[in-house]
Amino acid sequence: MIEETATVVKTDEFYVWIKVMDKSACNQCQAGKGCGQSMLGKLVKTRENILKLQQNEFPVKAGDKVIVGIDERVILKGSMLMYLLPILFIFVFALFGSWLSDLLNNLWFANNVVATVFGLAGLLVSLKVAKAKLNKVCESPEALPTIVKMI
Repeated sequence: MIEETATVVKTDEFYVWIKVMDKSACNQCQAGKGCGQSMLGKLVKTRENILKLQQNEFPVKAGDKVIVGIDERVILKGSMLMYLLPILFIFVFALFGSWLSDLLNNLWFANNVVATVFGLAGLLVSLKVAKAKLNKVCESPEALPTIVKMI
């Protein structure tokens, strides 16, 4: 479970609204002035994210601090879809393009050009597939954050 501290903004009978602050990587280590991330963090303002969660067994009220968690399997599924799927599709499509070019005895273009075009087509197809799969993952109940405990 990946956890984050949040503040309850408001509640009603069915829902809880929480505020989570985006954290910058600066001020998290001892590097300080020698770190490029620290300089970027000073330029970019932190954002507030307000999430709407379903009520659970914790009796929270506005102003309470809570720990919110999300299952790490959801993050892993999303990461695999966004990183591994495109690489796999590019590789398979480029191999197919190379095989097709050899099969046609290089009638149209050089073998590398056909493989590159098919590889780019594989990238585009993988992004469409990943988007559709990610929408399904994000809509699943396990993808919703939940209040783990009160502070």
